[in-house]
Amino acid sequence: HILPEQDQNTSMFHLCKESSPLNEEPYRILHSQAQAAFNAARLRGIEAQMLLFTDENHWVLKPQNAILWQRTFFNWLDKWLK
Repeated sequence: HILPEQDQNTSMFHLCKESSPLNEEPYRILHSQAQAAFNAARLRGIEAQMLLFTDENHWVLKPQNAILWQRTFFNWLDKWLK
């Protein structure tokens, strides 16, 4: 998707390109900002998934959460890197 230059300078544009997890705990990115980035990606037709673990921080450490995160991540790799 090619955006006008002024759109490429917005924080939302860069947030939509973000590839690291967006979680509640690190407080670097608020949940509302993560949700806005996810919604913006979906509105642009970008296939996106959002996993939200409200009881985790940047590192997903609880076993059941880690399994879901890893399954989702490796399914994404399998889909897009073949």
